[in-house]
Amino acid sequence: MVFYELSDNGAFEPTWTSAVSIRPMSHVVQWHCPQCGRADTYPARSFDVVLEGGAQFPDFLGCGACPFLIVSERVVKVFEAAGVQSFLKYPVGAAAVQESELRKESAPRYYRIEITGECMVDLAQSGIMITGICGRCGEVERKPITVRPLKILEGSWDGSDLFRDRRLFPRVCFGTQKVADLVHAHALTNCRLRQMA
Repeated sequence: MVFYELSDNGAFEPTWTSAVSIRPMSHVVQWHCPQCGRADTYPARSFDVVLEGGAQFPDFLGCGACPFLIVSERVVKVFEAAGVQSFLKYPVGAAAVQESELRKESAPRYYRIEITGECMVDLAQSGIMITGICGRCGEVERKPITVRPLKILEGSWDGSDLFRDRRLFPRVCFGTQKVADLVHAHALTNCRLRQMA
């Protein structure tokens, strides 16, 4: 089985506008671990974004504020029509556009995608060493912090076309060959597919 890491490609294609900040439109999740100091703040569902730069609206919208997977309505329709259903979708509005000729009124409908398919990353095969685990929140300390490419632990993939390691890598999105084929067949823009070893 061939798997891919799926993300926007904005860092390599400056043609596309990107989201530089988030304006929550739903409950904001906030938490802090008093033992290890780890903290996080993010909108639970919908939010608006401020777009910046670029000359075109992409299908996969880069988000510098937080590594969410934000896609156009066209992506959602392509995936749903092909039976790719392992995700929840929440509306993302364009609150403003800055440093660009683009107008927010022309922006396509965007959605934040939360992937429901699951797997586990094989830390050993990905070259990652666990150096500690917080006894309070369970946060795993690892070296190196980021590694590419990641490998999926054999037998942990649930068979979904879109999936993630919710525990250790919740913002890294994985997809099957079917997803990659849909991206290519429909020329979905600003998508980066990195084949996994």
